[in-house]
Amino acid sequence: MDINNYIAKLNDLSNNMDVYIRDIVLKNKGELLGSIKLRLYNRGVDAKGNSLGVYSARTKILKKKKNQRTTHVTLRDSGDWYGSMFIDFKEGSIFVDATDWKTGLLEDVYGQEILSLSDSETALFVDSSLEPELEKLVNLDNLNLGYI
Repeated sequence: MDINNYIAKLNDLSNNMDVYIRDIVLKNKGELLGSIKLRLYNRGVDAKGNSLGVYSARTKILKKKKNQRTTHVTLRDSGDWYGSMFIDFKEGSIFVDATDWKTGLLEDVYGQEILSLSDSETALFVDSSLEPELEKLVNLDNLNLGYI
């Protein structure tokens, strides 16, 4: 490949970067959603690190009967809401939402940060997935693999 062809491919990559990033985000959506679900379940905090609180005594009794976590609010009971979460990449941002009917109610009570990536989750994704995938695209040997 000559230098002009390489420059043309790099220009195309630059002009379509949002498409490549969206593809990488969607390819790794399980990892991204998993980090949100684990944070909610294991720590009971939103993306800003704010506690979602603790369960009432009555709710703790009900959760114990189901062998569910009672130390903090997890936003997981039946698993329907967790299972309805989805991810997309729009306007240069990772967008997380859920289709379950409880979504609006949960956001009203706990804030929209329940469906956001924390700074550390975002940094981990960038370091472990996004940057390595983008580096592959820029690699001279990989520019002929159909990405461009």
